[in-house]
Amino acid sequence: MERFGGQEIVSLGVVAMTATPESLGTGTGTEGLGVYILDITPNGLAARAGLARGDMIVAVNRQPVRTVDAMVAELGKAGRAVRIDLQRGKERGFTTLRR
Repeated sequence: MERFGGQEIVSLGVVAMTATPESLGTGTGTEGLGVYILDITPNGLAARAGLARGDMIVAVNRQPVRTVDAMVAELGKAGRAVRIDLQRGKERGFTTLRR
C-alpha cells in the first residue's frame, strides 16, 4: 500500500521510502542511502523497539540496506530477533526488534 509517497511495511509497523539525496533535499542523486521512516504505527513492532519518524534504517542484521526492497528482503531472511542499524539526525546507533 502506498501512503505519503512511501511504502507501508505492515510487518514492521512503518511507512517508509528509499532515501536519496534528491528525496532528502540534500542533492540531486537518486542512489539509495537507506530507508527513511515517514510514519510509524503506535505500539507496533518498530515503535516498541524505539524507532521513530525521521529515523533512517541503514542495515538489517549488519547487512547494508539502501532501498525499501533491500530492507524487506533482509527482514524476510531474519529470525525472531533482528538488529536494525539506524541514523537519527547525525547520531548512529542500533536497536533490536523482537518478533
